[in-house]
Amino acid sequence: PEPFGSFQLISLVFQKNGELQCTINGQWQGSRKTTDAPLQLHEILVGARSYRNEPGPPYPRGFLDGDIAELLLYD
Repeated sequence: PEPFGSFQLISLVFQKNGELQCTINGQWQGSRKTTDAPLQLHEILVGARSYRNEPGPPYPRGFLDGDIAELLLYD
């Protein structure tokens, strides 16, 4: 738990070996191995999830009830 209204730093690092690593406020949260397929970024969705529980294509839902101060993408 963090104080209400404070900023949180969420860091996601995609390693060359296909592992996605996550830290929140500098504390390790875990990692997960991804498929061997190359990562392709055709669309990015920030503050929501794209999914669907019934047949058909996924769509954005579950929007973030909060603010995003900054988003950095590099390399």
